[in-house]
Amino acid sequence: MDDFELYSKALEKTGKLKEYLSKAKLFETQLTLSTFNKECNEKLIYKNSAVKPRQTFFDTIEGLEGTCKKCWSFYLSPRNKSIKGLDVQLGKQFELVIIDFLNSVGIHAEKTKNRGEYPDISVFDVSGKLIAFIELKYQSSPWLFAFKEEGTKRECYEGSPAVDIKKINQQTELVLNGKIDVPIIYLFWLDFPCVKGLFHMELKELKSLLDSGSKVFERKLREGDVSEKGKKGQTSKIHPSISAMQPISSLIAKFGR
Repeated sequence: MDDFELYSKALEKTGKLKEYLSKAKLFETQLTLSTFNKECNEKLIYKNSAVKPRQTFFDTIEGLEGTCKKCWSFYLSPRNKSIKGLDVQLGKQFELVIIDFLNSVGIHAEKTKNRGEYPDISVFDVSGKLIAFIELKYQSSPWLFAFKEEGTKRECYEGSPAVDIKKINQQTELVLNGKIDVPIIYLFWLDFPCVKGLFHMELKELKSLLDSGSKVFERKLREGDVSEKGKKGQTSKIHPSISAMQPISSLIAKFGR
């Protein structure tokens, strides 16, 4: 199966997740997939050698301009407030979908036991030996104002993935201290109105981006980030480009080997 078919297969596992989200305010195409998204992936990511203003694609991708208008209207409006405990519960629902999907394509995956600072998902070979960890990042909200960041030349269609710096450093310490001796793979489940799919990067690549001077972004504090005990939400992030990531088919091939 190609990457479009693989993502379609993953979406087939979202029945219970959609029930869980039945009362949430979602974008109209969230957790769906169409040929429009396939065209966006191909023209915005795979065949686009340079970051160009999104408006330059309006004439070549039918429906993109209208989708952008709806996207901006939806994601600039107030939505569900962040509640840390509920966000964690929701994250676990997404993990179950990916675990189910990976097992359906022959990859033995389980929730990491007693994980603490360890990544979300454990992957094993046919003998039951741990061969990798997966840190899952589901993201549907685009970084709409990427183009405004001075000196970056970013656009929402390629720069929206976000990773907490604290998590990168914590997990790097686990590796350096010998507590983890297998690859840690960040699996990005990207569900934007235009680009959709499963993409991945290794932790060491993200750490390299951070150490080589990748710009650190501070998002604004929102309700749920701070409690009586102090700050809970992480606001310092880097935005790796989707164009620098690998598609899901390459990860499955890697695990297969």
